[in-house]
Order: sequence, then C-alpha cells, then structure tokens
Amino acid sequence: MNLQKLRPQNKIVDVNNSLGNKFVRKMQGTTKIVYDTLPIDGSGEYVFFRDTNSRTFPFTNVKSDSLPVAESLSVQRISLVTFNVDSSGLISSYTTLGNLTTTEIPLIFSDLSCNIANDTVMRPIAVQNFIPEYNKTAYNDDTNVFEMNTDLIIPPQLDFSFILRAPTHTTTAAAGSTNYIRLVVEGVGSQFNGKVNF
Repeated sequence: MNLQKLRPQNKIVDVNNSLGNKFVRKMQGTTKIVYDTLPIDGSGEYVFFRDTNSRTFPFTNVKSDSLPVAESLSVQRISLVTFNVDSSGLISSYTTLGNLTTTEIPLIFSDLSCNIANDTVMRPIAVQNFIPEYNKTAYNDDTNVFEMNTDLIIPPQLDFSFILRAPTHTTTAAAGSTNYIRLVVEGVGSQFNGKVNF
C-alpha cells in the first residue's frame, strides 16, 4: 500500500485499522489543531506535549500526552512562534521566528523531531526551513508555517511528543516577565461521534 497517495482521511483510517482501532472510520472528520507552549529557558531540548496536564489555556489545548479515544490527527502543517508574558500575566507581544532577538535567534538553528509511542516517526528537520527565506511553500515574508511532504498520523491513546533540539541561547525577557515558545500542529483529524455504534 502506498500511503503517500492516500488522502489524509484515508490514511488516518488505514493507520488506525493496522493498530486495531477499526471504529475510527465511523468517527466525525474535523480540522484539528493542537498546541503546546514552553518557557524559553536556555534548555538544549524542549519537549512539547509532555506533561501537558500541568499547563492550562492559553499555553496548551491538550490535557494528556496522547489524543483521546477516537481522536486522530494527520499532521499537515507545523508552526512555531514566541511570545512574552509580562509580570501581570498579560501576553504583551509575540514574535515570529524570522524576527527573534539576538540572544534567541539561535532557536532558528534548532531541529524538530517527533516521537509516537517512543518511536521516532519524524527525523529531525531544520527549523530554519520554517522561515520565509528557506521555506519552499512560503507565499509571503510572514509565512512561518512548515508544510509536511508526508502527513504524520497521530493515533488515539498513544503518547506523542515533538522535540525541539536547540543550540546555546538565552531569553531576552525583562525581569518579572517570561518568553515562551509555542508549537502548533494542525491538519485533518477525527473526533468522537457518539451517534454511531462501534
């Protein structure tokens, strides 16, 4: 079977069938976006979608390290953005990758990989390819979205994470404020449809 020729919806069904989740084909199709946010703290590695139960909106929209029963995601696009939360807790600014400040600019030279159930399903890709100068799908100077060549399928109930491996960097946040980096993953998905028997 050539999974590259399948539509995202069919690929979701086929991957779930191979895992024994045959009921997914009866679920509701949807556009799905998941995001997670971590403080920029000079770490050599940022692991998104890990321990998300310790974060709340607007830092994440995922409450577990896996998607719920019957929910799947065919990853088609990935983006990164940084933002600042001031001492009062207000989001005071955001910055696209191409506009990072001097001490945070090394984040452009990070790489991003994806693990599902402790298996690497996306080898490291250069974050540099997210910014317009190097992004083959950029249609303007503000495009900081990476379009996947092959959709990754995140099945339900399997732990997943995206790992940003970063070179030496520091934050430019003023005293009392914090800079954060957010990863947004989007594509076609499935969600629970309680009106069917499965």
